[in-house]
Amino acid sequence: MKIAYVAEWDAFGNSGVLTKIQAQITQWEKNGHEVKVFMISSTSGDRKELADNFIVFFSNFMNKNKNGFVKKLFNRLFNGKKIFESVGEFSPNIIYYRQNSWYPFLIKTLNIAPSIMELNTDDLSEMRLFSFLKRNLYLLGREKIIHTCSAFVSVSNEIATLYQKYGKPIKIISNGFDFSNFKTDKLVNFQKTDNYKPQLIFVGTPDMSWHGVDIYIKLASLLPEFEFHLVGPVLQSTPTNVYQHGYLNQNKLYDLYKSIDIGVGTLALFRKKMKEASPLKTREYAAFGLPMIVGYWDTDLHDFDSVLQINTATLESEINKTRKFIKIWSRKRVEVIRYSSILDYRIKEEKRLIFFKQIITNYANQKNQS
Repeated sequence: MKIAYVAEWDAFGNSGVLTKIQAQITQWEKNGHEVKVFMISSTSGDRKELADNFIVFFSNFMNKNKNGFVKKLFNRLFNGKKIFESVGEFSPNIIYYRQNSWYPFLIKTLNIAPSIMELNTDDLSEMRLFSFLKRNLYLLGREKIIHTCSAFVSVSNEIATLYQKYGKPIKIISNGFDFSNFKTDKLVNFQKTDNYKPQLIFVGTPDMSWHGVDIYIKLASLLPEFEFHLVGPVLQSTPTNVYQHGYLNQNKLYDLYKSIDIGVGTLALFRKKMKEASPLKTREYAAFGLPMIVGYWDTDLHDFDSVLQINTATLESEINKTRKFIKIWSRKRVEVIRYSSILDYRIKEEKRLIFFKQIITNYANQKNQS
């Protein structure tokens, strides 16, 4: 197959989403398929950091504007036609599109071949958390995109149910991790910690209220006997048992993981009116064998004894259970093969490629009948 991956993301930043895209296309290529990524990037950067099959589109117009939303808006406006022409020249068998906002020529692009949209969130609930302008511009083209796509891939059961009314094929493939990047000795047994006090970590993104940084800080205040590390968001004031690291590149973050006892995942998913998720960050925790505390039902890990789900809406009532879990699981590592047998991208992408072939066949049959 010739697969075109169409997305809008920062092609030069260090993010879980970019890592996910790179891991996905690596597996597709390993299975013998030709892949190109067509990405409208929110920043420019050094092409050496990207694989040759990344086609990046970026416009300097309005780049000095301090409003990130305005910069992204004009970036889409100026690059839509370029993506359409580039994808058309590539002539793919199928288009994989990461759900985002409408822009000129996007519908034409998605009509070049059968297109599958990846669903990563309850987008309507999430949009309620943003400005009036951003929300309404998103809604302007949402239905056009949905009706143009031939099928959907959802990262959770919960999100999939929101799109069943459109009567299109839906495949549930939750987020994974590329465990092949880790050497065999690391994969099976990371060094167990020997911390005087159990160490917890939360890796989040600024301005994402559903990550629940505030709840993580409250958790730290309710459990003063443990130490809490915060990576990503920077706060003005925190309890004395919270250590802020700000942004860390991958190497520094991975070094920090080696000294951590417990990983903490998303804690405020209810702010998007959601209950289920498969966050990329917890998959990264899994690669280091970390037990986890999460505030949602995990699509893959809900039956693992090393993953504690707590009700963060009533946090105080969960403290005794949380304290007990930390004491039991601190200074331990989960055998990573347990996680990787479910979360590895090799497993996830085989399912996705089979679905691609099914949609291509369906599309061809529909064309022959019309």
